[in-house]
Amino acid sequence: YQHSADHTLTFYDCIISNNTATGKYGGGVAGRDSDGNARPKLYRCEIVNNTLNPVANGHGGGGAAYCKLYDCKVRGNVTTGDSGGGMARVTAYSCEISGNTSANVGGGALDCTLYNCLVCNNSSAKGAAGLSEGSAINCTITGNKAESGKQGGFSGLSQVVNVISYGNTPDSNSGGNCTNCCLSKLASPTTQDGCIFVDPRLDARYAPHSRACKNKALPFDW
Repeated sequence: YQHSADHTLTFYDCIISNNTATGKYGGGVAGRDSDGNARPKLYRCEIVNNTLNPVANGHGGGGAAYCKLYDCKVRGNVTTGDSGGGMARVTAYSCEISGNTSANVGGGALDCTLYNCLVCNNSSAKGAAGLSEGSAINCTITGNKAESGKQGGFSGLSQVVNVISYGNTPDSNSGGNCTNCCLSKLASPTTQDGCIFVDPRLDARYAPHSRACKNKALPFDW
């Protein structure tokens, strides 16, 4: 679904699945107004198994692009020649972004703002398997894999606050203004304040059992 009118369309409790788009963005759902702002809002939706076959100068987002997500699951989406396997240019609150694939960077998400999200088991061909660009607050990033050997966790985020990024392949991150995070490795940070580099000992529900990481990342029980 692609929406470009200057009004807000809202989805509740929907499943958006098995769609294929050939275009600039959004294999499953996308929309922005005439000023380029994200328009559709989705609550408690599942965005699964969608594919974006991008054209030149695409914006990415195998599952979703240019929308706002609340308590949604973004799973198993693909970009075949672009970035942001799960989503691109999205603001997401309390969402699961898992099992998505990008032919470029950002297996989970590209240029998104994430709050209280789980980003796990995504893959990318060229790096930043979890997240590329954007920002992450109170998020857990784990189990992501970059086939290129570059940044299995995140790369190039402008803001990284209270985040756990550990257990990715390779188990590394780069760039960003990082505050109060629990990380494996961090290369070339813009700033670094209050970060620790220890194993958070995540359990099957992604809760940390390391005492040092107890107050970091997801503030709720997955």
